[in-house]
Amino acid sequence: MQRGLVKWFHEQKGYGFIDSLEKSYFVHYSQIQKKGFKSLKMGDEVVFNPVDADKGLSAEHVTLIEKDLITADEEEIEING
Repeated sequence: MQRGLVKWFHEQKGYGFIDSLEKSYFVHYSQIQKKGFKSLKMGDEVVFNPVDADKGLSAEHVTLIEKDLITADEEEIEING
């Protein structure tokens, strides 16, 4: 698995690109691992399986990394160092 950031994703066309390790990976909506409407937003952090396919680099089994709410203790650590 590899981490990356969504560069862009076109909801109507169902595809976009993920940037990771100075490379761009094509992502199709069918590879997004979530229920319901499958879409990504620019800047979303994801993990995926990188594949060097016939047509270039692509991302499979794409999972959005959920951003947890910062707890009061974590916020204090960030502020106070």
